[in-house]
Amino acid sequence: MLDTLVRFDTWLFLQLNAGAANAVCDWLMPIATELRLYRPFLIAGLLALAVFGGGKGRLTVALLIVLAALTDQLSSHLLKPWV
Repeated sequence: MLDTLVRFDTWLFLQLNAGAANAVCDWLMPIATELRLYRPFLIAGLLALAVFGGGKGRLTVALLIVLAALTDQLSSHLLKPWV
């Protein structure tokens, strides 16, 4: 059973990486996944939410910052050694 699953996983990997490749995605995906390009828009959005969102907007920004810090620490120190 495990051998069949490993063979299927290998086949699927090869199909997705070789068979589904195209020039547009090869060019577009590195750009789309680069966070540095989105940082100014994310910061501007958070600032706009904090300034124009009133009390709920500021609370949302504060909670997002705390949540990002906590999940970063959780994933890097607790989950990473397990994986």
